[in-house]
Amino acid sequence: MKDFRYLAELPGTPQEQEWLRDRLETMSVKEGIILTAAVEEKPPSTAADAVNDCLGLSDHFIWAGAGDYKQLGEYYANNVALLPEAVQEYTDFEKLGQMYAENHPGRFSEGHYVEFHTGEPYFHYDPETEVFPANTDWSVKIKLTSQAEPEGVWLRLPDFADGEVNEIALALDALKVQTVQECTIQDTRCVLSGVGNLMEQYTDAADLIYDGNELWLFLDNQYQGFPNYMEHLSAAMEYENCHDLRSALNIAQNIQCYEWIPRDKLIETAEKELRDLGVSEKIIQSGAIDLKAYGDDVLVNQGYRLTADESAYIARNSREFVCKYTTPPAPEMQI
Repeated sequence: MKDFRYLAELPGTPQEQEWLRDRLETMSVKEGIILTAAVEEKPPSTAADAVNDCLGLSDHFIWAGAGDYKQLGEYYANNVALLPEAVQEYTDFEKLGQMYAENHPGRFSEGHYVEFHTGEPYFHYDPETEVFPANTDWSVKIKLTSQAEPEGVWLRLPDFADGEVNEIALALDALKVQTVQECTIQDTRCVLSGVGNLMEQYTDAADLIYDGNELWLFLDNQYQGFPNYMEHLSAAMEYENCHDLRSALNIAQNIQCYEWIPRDKLIETAEKELRDLGVSEKIIQSGAIDLKAYGDDVLVNQGYRLTADESAYIARNSREFVCKYTTPPAPEMQI
């Protein structure tokens, strides 16, 4: 994979350059193929440009193994157009590939065709605001090594192996192996900062890949409409003193078992409690009652705990907690 460290040397703020160094450190094989195409198509002139190139990686699409127009035409004929074999005998695949590329702009990169996203990017960095968007379109990153490639490469999850266009196949190809069982875990990252050292929890890369994909299913679905799901999940993990991925998956699956109230709702909480007690609206709105302090006291008395960052209150309700990923529950958990 190409060396992209030069991107962090482009003109920009120290924050932009540091963000790039951190992002490039865990660049996966698939992301590297896409980034190569993107920066060759339109070389970035500033660090801010490079930040947006990195933020847009998941917007683009790879036609794996389509390294020229003929291969692109063959891939298109067999996997999209589904041309009958009898028709393919008379098909000019190079011309078909050129036709596809004209209608779906992209670039050949390291033996693949990268089709560029043409709509609005999902993530975008505006250098005038200097606010970096939360890059949360992943769950776990794993650095794998093999006997053939001891330096290793990064694999980014999720990846559900839906055909050839996936992280796992591209990483295995770079490592010159057939299965992840032939690989060794060298390093890991997780989008959930509280899950601890994954290398101490997993020796089999296949197990970690499975659990990383499972985590993504919960994050991507925001587990069926829970508002502020990530904050809710992090608070529940803190409540349970959870520091491993499998226990975190249990909590993610059972997020409905936790009541979460952001601290900016303290006044509403206090007003509701006062109304339930029969206090008049006039007194509630008079300013004579310290509503924030009263709301805090109400929640603490109801069993809520203030999170370490003091952003929200969390409590366990009486709903049934189903353990799918750990049996029995991890010892430190209070469920």
